[in-house]
Amino acid sequence: MKIIFNGRYISKAILNLTIEDNSPCHSILPETALILRSLPFFYPSLSKDLCALVQPGVKINKLGKEIQSKFAKSYYNEIALFVHFIGLDLLKELAEKASNYLPAIAYDYCLNVGPFIEANSVRDKISCQLGLNEQFTDEQFNWQDLIDNSISEASHFYTLKTGDIILAGEGVMIPHIAIGDKIDIRFENNDYLTSRVK
Repeated sequence: MKIIFNGRYISKAILNLTIEDNSPCHSILPETALILRSLPFFYPSLSKDLCALVQPGVKINKLGKEIQSKFAKSYYNEIALFVHFIGLDLLKELAEKASNYLPAIAYDYCLNVGPFIEANSVRDKISCQLGLNEQFTDEQFNWQDLIDNSISEASHFYTLKTGDIILAGEGVMIPHIAIGDKIDIRFENNDYLTSRVK
């Protein structure tokens, strides 16, 4: 299983890098990036300034290579929201040195995932309530173009297989995560995903 992360947003918005629209900008996370179900997230020693990127992602449902964006939607039927813990200080430090910033975004157990749901039920956008320490805001994720373009880009470099995960790489950023914090995602006031920071 591959976990493919679209790094265009963090490259442009966080690192202020100039990325051409047709330039590849993605990373592969290891399977061990996924937090085992119901376990908390343990604050890593690699960072002192952690942020959480809440983003959508889809699960690939068939083999594909060189996929055009307009056909990408036929390669998935399930979507989920992910909480991705990113070492912001390490990310910036590595970028300043022109080093690969993968260690800041792809370490063990940095990615929490909620239950996958039918993508057709949330076509075009996902609406949810996002909470940090019980303070909730209403959020929307306009995800389909992001995901379809990410699938197309990644499939020009890798064969996508059933079970691979494609992350949008763009969503809601929660800065300055601390030990003891709790991130909750709710759909229509029903609990969907909780991430506790230990």
